[in-house]
Amino acid sequence: MNCRHAQALNDGIKRKRKLFALSKVMGNPIANKFDKSQFSTYRKLRLEKVSVKTVNNEQTYINALFNELIRLGEWKGANPIAGMRALKYKTPEMGYLQPSQIPLLIKELGNGRNKDVQLIAEICLSTGCRWGEAENLRGEHVHNNKVTFVNTKGNKPRSIPISVALAARMPKKTGNLFGSSIKAFRHAVDRTGINLPKGQMSHVLRHTFASHFMMNGGNILVLQRILGHASIVDTMKYSHFAPEHLEDAVRFNPLAEAPNIEV
Repeated sequence: MNCRHAQALNDGIKRKRKLFALSKVMGNPIANKFDKSQFSTYRKLRLEKVSVKTVNNEQTYINALFNELIRLGEWKGANPIAGMRALKYKTPEMGYLQPSQIPLLIKELGNGRNKDVQLIAEICLSTGCRWGEAENLRGEHVHNNKVTFVNTKGNKPRSIPISVALAARMPKKTGNLFGSSIKAFRHAVDRTGINLPKGQMSHVLRHTFASHFMMNGGNILVLQRILGHASIVDTMKYSHFAPEHLEDAVRFNPLAEAPNIEV
């Protein structure tokens, strides 16, 4: 990947590592000989080890690499895998915590040696933020009972109110407030025996916030802003949790206008 472009990406270093790893697994193919047939063979073998979603992500990375090189004038040919369809992917079941599971998990998080993990989890449950957004909070990001998430996936900072009680428990210091705690979180979940869909461990708190927000009557447009989704389409996956979801089907169907009809 062109260094100038990579430097502008939030995950530029991570993306570079992935591309190098991809190239190595494919046998370091020559770029001007790389084609759809070669990638299709790689994709078939790759599916024996990783998920469809992972393979589709890898295809996206390679597509983006060649498209950017073409845009910069550093690749004169066509994108060798342009037009290649991504594999069909069935969206996995979305995991979220039930009301009875939340205090169970919070208590277990407080029993471990990691002193940050419980508070990070509570921030996620209170704001719907991603784990990394909470874990990377700094002292200057907490002010007037609000937390501001800066390095977000959508590249747009967002400030979310928190309770007075939670704000009072935030560390009173400058710089990074927390250390790396995701492993401690995973171990705590395992100890509780809570079963979650595969691959959703770090996202379960975000899903829990959004699901309960809608079940409690929250507005889907407000939820979009809280979660920082660029498109309402991303937020709509939580719409079915709303108490009134699709209730108009009962009120406005044609039989509702003809109550004497026997069905």
